Amino acid sequence: MAEIADIKLVITDVDGTLMTDDGLIPPQIFEVIEALICRGVTFAVASGRQLQNLQQLFEPLASNIFFVANNGATLAEGYKVLTDSLMHPAAVDLCLDFAQLHAASPLLYANGTVLTNDASSALRQFLEKHQVPFAVSQNLAAYACGVSKLSLLKFDGSMPQLKPLLATSGIEVFVANRYMLDVTAEGTNKGVTISRLINLIGVAEANVCAFGDSENDLDMFAHAGLRFAVANAAEVLKKKSRIVPSNNDLGVICTLRQLFNIA
Repeated sequence: MAEIADIKLVITDVDGTLMTDDGLIPPQIFEVIEALICRGVTFAVASGRQLQNLQQLFEPLASNIFFVANNGATLAEGYKVLTDSLMHPAAVDLCLDFAQLHAASPLLYANGTVLTNDASSALRQFLEKHQVPFAVSQNLAAYACGVSKLSLLKFDGSMPQLKPLLATSGIEVFVANRYMLDVTAEGTNKGVTISRLINLIGVAEANVCAFGDSENDLDMFAHAGLRFAVANAAEVLKKKSRIVPSNNDLGVICTLRQLFNIA
């Protein structure tokens, strides 16, 4: 287990981990990030969200943060994209067919935009609550060549059970939550990209501290010497981590304040 004094990189997931259930980034995190930077600690965000959305959410300090976006498909240093892995168009088409077959709402993360063919009020309210800008298109296949990540959303809670039906070569499938599956290109996940980031900034995995809440954070935790799961996290994550207060109780912020003696 890493010693606090040795931590050189702090990484946090967003939805369900740092962000509260009302879709807000607690403003106190910016004071904490500034304090970490002053102590020589790099701060990174790892999320299934698109890069531009993350940059907006963390805008006061975005230029000083590393972003692992689209579940690892995109790595950026502030506003500079370092790597971007796209799904094969045939894999995108397969997922769109799967969405239609199982009455799921597809979300394409393509060229800095989230696209869907679902114009329902339920989806609109869900995306607006979580501050996800989006556009509606009835021809999603036309964007298949520029997709970093694809999500499948269904509000009946059945998506985790559908995951085995989608498993095939050429893609990685993750359970984001009980409503959503995330899909990226094969070999693309948070862990792979965080390993790339660790090598880029020259720290050891033992010197990494990570916070998460869901199955898609397991790959990230594999590269962190100090792992924290918020109290609302999936059980599979809690088994591999120290438990901290929930996202609604500002667990990430409170823990970082305690670890680094930030007033």
